[in-house]
Amino acid sequence: MTNLKPQLGPKPLDLFQRIGSLADAMDVRVYVVGGFVRDLLLGKSVMDIDLMVEGSAVDLAQQTAKIYKVTASAESQFGTVALELMDGFRLDFATCRKETYTKPAALPDVARGTLEEDLLRRDFTINSMALPINGVSAYELIALSGAEEDLKRGLIRAHHAQSFRDDPCRILRGLRFQNRLNFRWEPDSEGWMRDALEQKMPGQLSGVRFWNEFKLAFTEDNAVGCLHLFRKEGLIAYLASEITDSETGWEALGRVGSCLDEGSVVDFPYLYLLALTSHLSEETLKEIAGRLQWNRQLKNRLSADSHTIEERLGRLQDASALSDWDIHQVFDALSPEALACVFARFNDNRVFAWYGAYCKNRSRARIELTGNDLALMGVAAGPVFAAILKGLRRARFEGVVNSREDEARWVREHYLSS
Repeated sequence: MTNLKPQLGPKPLDLFQRIGSLADAMDVRVYVVGGFVRDLLLGKSVMDIDLMVEGSAVDLAQQTAKIYKVTASAESQFGTVALELMDGFRLDFATCRKETYTKPAALPDVARGTLEEDLLRRDFTINSMALPINGVSAYELIALSGAEEDLKRGLIRAHHAQSFRDDPCRILRGLRFQNRLNFRWEPDSEGWMRDALEQKMPGQLSGVRFWNEFKLAFTEDNAVGCLHLFRKEGLIAYLASEITDSETGWEALGRVGSCLDEGSVVDFPYLYLLALTSHLSEETLKEIAGRLQWNRQLKNRLSADSHTIEERLGRLQDASALSDWDIHQVFDALSPEALACVFARFNDNRVFAWYGAYCKNRSRARIELTGNDLALMGVAAGPVFAAILKGLRRARFEGVVNSREDEARWVREHYLSS
């Protein structure tokens, strides 16, 4: 048997030895399973660790939380408990289980099971391996028949013909592995996957389940390649046909990674989503958000940035007439993601020169008066505050006012003279 202890780094080995000792004291067996084992064999480092327990996963998780002085999450509907450790490891504890599906695309019925049953319920053979971390066989690899060989050969193999009908999320996962690991499909499994696509099985998933699986593509190192693979296989249509059919978003997606302002802190998953959707109408965005049940924060953020991008692109259309102040208004107060999308969608090298001019001149628009100052001057609270501050910034930018006293005089002349 393959002993993987020598391949473990000092931090995961120390972690596993501590958890293994706790499991020994509780007289239960615990195994590291899934992606950590797969990536360990591939020589990759992973911080997310799934632990399968032959016994009470909740009790072992709570004991682990005590020694690491962290709080265990509430038990999920599938009996899993999560811990976030201070050194970056995320642990998910679960009791060995088996699953049955009463109908396609439904959540499974779950019951306690054996380790073998737990490995068989997993999506692909390359994820059906376990590493015991206590007992006499600690660190000796356990792999279902053919699993280790499939990993060596770079094959994505499902366990049975109904796999993608039972859980169409496995289609998206398999394509992510194809993109991330550069693996190929085992022929029978590819046939089963394509049958499920032809039967439109992803459309039977709830919007929440589809989005929760789909959005993981945005976190991939090669997210753009993964999204193009999803498009090729027809999965983008389950977001919106407008995204599949329009080249505007796909062209922006292809360019946006090279359009980032140097030194900016970027939310890359959000950047890719914004690049694909910023050209869509407000009505289409609302329809997608409702169907996929996006949270309010994401809906509002996408709506605001998309509106701003369209408005700024509109200003750039008559490029010959842009004044320094026009250029300032195009680029001012853009999020890093929206700025990159403006660059990507305008697709004209002049935009970088204009942005350079904006960066050089933006300090000219800094003002000293605040909303509190306006209130003290007797300006009634309301939308007029924003109009006054915008007017002051332009007056500063164009040299009409040059000091705090000038700003106060400008406000009195334009808004308080009557």
